Amino acid sequence: MNDAILCLSALFLLAWVIYLKYELGLLRAENEKLVEKLKKLVRTVGQGVETGDDMAVWGQRPPWLK
Repeated sequence: MNDAILCLSALFLLAWVIYLKYELGLLRAENEKLVEKLKKLVRTVGQGVETGDDMAVWGQRPPWLK
């Protein structure tokens, strides 16, 4: 009787591990799709953003550097 219970529990454990690996594959694929969408969004929205140091952006030195 104990052998049957141990075999059955091992079978359920193996099935659970296989299911988790399947879910991990799905999550990785979804993550890659979301990363691509985010990169595309950053490229389109970030084109008009002005970057630079304080002198270039405001035209004067910040007070703590004087």
